[in-house]
Amino acid sequence: MAQSTSEEQIEESTFEIRKVQKVGNCTLTVSLPREWVEKIGLHPGGLVTIGHMTDGSLRLTPGTSPSGTKPSVGIINADLCDQDDMLTQVLTGNYILGRDTIALESAKGFSPRQLAEIRCTVERLTGLSVVDQTTKRVVIQSFVDPSKFPVSGLMLRLHKVAGSMHDMAVEALFRGRHDIAERVIQMEEEADKIYWLVVRQLLQVARNTYLAKPVGILSPLHVIGNRVVAKYLEGIADCAEKIAREMLSLRDDSRIPKTLKEEIKHYSQQVKKLTENSMDAFADLDLILANRVIATADHVRDREYVLADHIISTVSDRKKAVALRAIVRELSEMSRYADMIAEVAINRFLEKSSEICVIEKP
Repeated sequence: MAQSTSEEQIEESTFEIRKVQKVGNCTLTVSLPREWVEKIGLHPGGLVTIGHMTDGSLRLTPGTSPSGTKPSVGIINADLCDQDDMLTQVLTGNYILGRDTIALESAKGFSPRQLAEIRCTVERLTGLSVVDQTTKRVVIQSFVDPSKFPVSGLMLRLHKVAGSMHDMAVEALFRGRHDIAERVIQMEEEADKIYWLVVRQLLQVARNTYLAKPVGILSPLHVIGNRVVAKYLEGIADCAEKIAREMLSLRDDSRIPKTLKEEIKHYSQQVKKLTENSMDAFADLDLILANRVIATADHVRDREYVLADHIISTVSDRKKAVALRAIVRELSEMSRYADMIAEVAINRFLEKSSEICVIEKP
């Protein structure tokens, strides 16, 4: 799976204290900093757009464009991306950072391997299309309209895909169905595709707060929390994929005791209930349910060691024992992700006053 590149550095903010003046009977004014006016080229009679932020602050942008930003372009030197999957990493990073146009250039010409890597990466990222291609230059355009992809809807979809992968991976093990395991592995690409789009949306909002409302972000804090939860959901999908791969490595599962299979299936159901409850708590800001998930998660993870002992004592084939132990470990990891989603749900619940916690503002 590709990893995102480091986020662009944010310029250090400067702050000034200025006195509000009264003009006429009811108009209040404040002068603009001279340095800022000169930097952006603002003149008397010029226009500025005032944005009302959710935290109560105002954002001043020159001109009449709410965003005040221009489409960004990323130019990649493909000749320097000579390590395995490095081109995928850099291309994916440009995508999630919101680059509208990504140009890949190669002085010596693209190799067949590089072209295949570019094509595969474009196919697994939502809204990208190759608009121009020569032997030494490939231009990729993003056609993603941020307002068409609310973050909450994307995360719900990611949760459903990850949940389906979980169910199918365990079903493949229980029924000895390698075809189902293969489908789980294929679905992991869909989970990645949704995850990278979520991250792109959130980084777009972090850079341009005017996009917050169209994509359903109600607070700057939610950018961080949603990215964390999205990563945990993507992690659950990864665990399901690993379970499917371990199942395929078993080849012949006829010598696995039926009672052991039943125990693993029961453990899987406990973990699935945790992940479902954690997302319900996150979506509904249900403090009681989130707390119950955290309290239950430790007990569920303790069950992992009981199952591990059972595997060692009942499965004589070493390779099968190792594969089954890995499957149980991945299920335990899912419960850890559910635990952390519940923690984010509690933090979000505490952002506002309630009967449980009243927030006193100075």
